[in-house]
Amino acid sequence: MGIRYFAEVQSNTGHDAAAIKSYTDFITHDPQNAVGYIRRGVASMRRGDSESAIKDFREAKQRDPKANGGQPR
Repeated sequence: MGIRYFAEVQSNTGHDAAAIKSYTDFITHDPQNAVGYIRRGVASMRRGDSESAIKDFREAKQRDPKANGGQPR
């Protein structure tokens, strides 16, 4: 099971703090992948940490200009 998949399971089951740690591991292994930043940002928002979330959404946008910060298109 990959790190990203594990983080998604954690996030989808309401374990956002653990998901944030797992997404951080994913980002460490694949720092150019915008998805990790977006998903970590969403988990941070759910925990009420909008500052970290905004930072992650901006990082995602730098890596992939088509990234939309987790917002529906």
